Amino acid sequence: PLASRPLEGPPSSRARPLRMAKRQRCTERPLDAVLDTAVRAAREAGKLIRETWWAPESSDVKETKSNSVDLVTETDQKCEELVTQLILRDFPSDRIIGEESAGAEKYTSPLAEPTWTIDPIDGTTNFVHRYPQSCVIIAYLE
Repeated sequence: PLASRPLEGPPSSRARPLRMAKRQRCTERPLDAVLDTAVRAAREAGKLIRETWWAPESSDVKETKSNSVDLVTETDQKCEELVTQLILRDFPSDRIIGEESAGAEKYTSPLAEPTWTIDPIDGTTNFVHRYPQSCVIIAYLE
């Protein structure tokens, strides 16, 4: 078996981990601007989540996706819409893949344009049951 073979050759001649090939960015946009937009959008969505969390009437489950525990709430949809609007205000030509709104498109690979992915409430089941373990996820891909 391979596990019982001794390592051959000096350490410098052993195989090194593969490194990712350097990829050219599809835009020259400053990443600080991207981060500022993502942080602002996440904080605004967080405010909406907190308001709903403390409201006397809770966010009702609106529908389920792939199975009975894959929930979508009205707050999920409102947060995704809010985050999408904030991103598109700053970067109107970017592609956005929202967990709640994107259909089969979310399974296609990112194209040449900058792409954002949004999970408005990661931990929706926790949110529905008022367990304080959920967050907003915003990713930027180039």
